[in-house]
Amino acid sequence: MQAKERMRFAMLFLFVCLVTLPLKAWARSEGRQLPPFAAGRMPNETPKTFAEVQEFLKDEKNNKNRLVGSTKGDDVDVFVVYCRCKDSTCAPEVAFKEETRKTRLEESFGELKKLANALDAEGCNPDWAVARKKLVEQRATLSVEAKMAKAPPSPEAPSPLPAQWLVVIDLRDGDKKGANLASQSVTILTGAREPWLLSAAIPLNNVDQLKYDLASDQIKLKEEQKTFYVSLDYTLGDALLEHPKFHEALTLKLLVAASKDPLHSVGAGLGLMPGWFSTKDNRLKILDTLSPWVGVTFTQQDEVAADGTVDHRGKRNHEFRAGICLSLTEVTGWFKKAN
Repeated sequence: MQAKERMRFAMLFLFVCLVTLPLKAWARSEGRQLPPFAAGRMPNETPKTFAEVQEFLKDEKNNKNRLVGSTKGDDVDVFVVYCRCKDSTCAPEVAFKEETRKTRLEESFGELKKLANALDAEGCNPDWAVARKKLVEQRATLSVEAKMAKAPPSPEAPSPLPAQWLVVIDLRDGDKKGANLASQSVTILTGAREPWLLSAAIPLNNVDQLKYDLASDQIKLKEEQKTFYVSLDYTLGDALLEHPKFHEALTLKLLVAASKDPLHSVGAGLGLMPGWFSTKDNRLKILDTLSPWVGVTFTQQDEVAADGTVDHRGKRNHEFRAGICLSLTEVTGWFKKAN
């Protein structure tokens, strides 16, 4: 493919990926069902009314399992919303489990090592109960389980200081008026913002290299590609967010060839993290596994001297490229099957 054709394809690919941005205004549904939980930074004041708790639960920016910027020593208040029993003999119980975890970048380096070795409610009288957890790990996976008990537990003494973070879990059963669910579990990732990650950048020459997989309802590669780049990505958001906003989904990419001579071909580019498309319209979820990128690569060319000797460190030829990014876990599996 000629350089001009590659550039046209790259620009067209980027245009198709970004043209869905205006869908954001009409894709939101006015009467959407409330999510079962919400987690985010504590508002200016600790909620004191049910309306304030309900507003936190409805706010879309809190509907994610990530406390970006949380750190060791922070307090997390968990508000469990439930339907008050008529005889006042039931109340929620909250259990915590906090396990330290690695950063997204550390996990990616683990997969990179494997790759190198191979060549990842209506009718309800609402009330709420509060439980507090002090974070003891700098970065962790926090599991919270709320369940209904037959008798109310002993109330905790209120803390004079507000918590830094708030989690709201809704135990109300939307299908049965005035009833509660038996339990609800939430897993939340704590820790500072993680902008770095590694991925496998697959160059594409045309859209015929992609296919629609009916079983998974996703767009995928037709064939495994053994020629690709390892990409060091810096996202403007957080690498752990599953459904980022557009500005959070943008990534800056540094590319090196996935080969024994990685500096033979290098490059830079701009990409989008997966999961962004379905935030605009649920019908676009077939694109959620795609992480499109465009950029330019610089590849050294072999040069033959007059005496017939081959110089493998010749001039670099630049090309405009476009493609998709996959996890290192997935591409590592290709080499494991081949071996």
